[in-house]
Amino acid sequence: MENQIQGFDLALNNHKQKLWLALMIGNSRLHWAYCSGNTPLQTWATNYSPALEQFPVPLEKVPLVLASVVPEQTQAWHKYQPRILTLADLPLKNLYPSFGIDRALAALGAGLTYDFPCVVIDGGTALTITGFDQDKKLVGGAILPGLGLQLQTLGDRLAVLPHLTPSSTLPDLWARDTLGAMLSGVTYSILGALQTYLWNWQKLFPGSAMVFTGGDGNILYAFLKKHSPELLVNNNDDLIFLGMAAIQHGDRAIC
Repeated sequence: MENQIQGFDLALNNHKQKLWLALMIGNSRLHWAYCSGNTPLQTWATNYSPALEQFPVPLEKVPLVLASVVPEQTQAWHKYQPRILTLADLPLKNLYPSFGIDRALAALGAGLTYDFPCVVIDGGTALTITGFDQDKKLVGGAILPGLGLQLQTLGDRLAVLPHLTPSSTLPDLWARDTLGAMLSGVTYSILGALQTYLWNWQKLFPGSAMVFTGGDGNILYAFLKKHSPELLVNNNDDLIFLGMAAIQHGDRAIC
């Protein structure tokens, strides 16, 4: 299990708490949160066939709230009678039909936690940048291959290059070996893109929140803080679940 907050055991024994499970079906993994009211107590990620006996509570015992960007994976969870969230459930404006529910939920969570306007950088399999204005209207955004996916693609498509995982430390810009050159090229190309979007966002909405989330969100947040300390960014792993909680309980998300 990836994250557990103080008071978890107390919540389990408090019958007044509204306990429920959140499931975000992502492009490569399932993302889970065990929640009390609108607070995520415990979060973790699994593959598409998780060991349910290791969960903190049986799925049959608590409500399941689900959102998905992989429709063919949704069917497997229908037997638990989940509440399935769609874009129509979100109080966001100007969303187009193919807009990702994960992007929308993360933006809602960010807006409720840090206020609108806000921009969310989700470091998942795909790296997404999504901005909403003070009226919760979509300003726009971008989608590009994520940090891990870019490194994986280099290893898959070019026979002489190895498979690498993202580095936890900012690589040297001018590398002197193949591994370092791969890490440098991918890392600084992403940082350059982030700088372009976030500098422009600051001009459009001075002083507004710029928040990282997602699997590689922590790494990218740390890299950008070191590479461009003048950009005032935040990091929050739970944005999607905070957005789901606000819809499930109809009140303000709690960070």
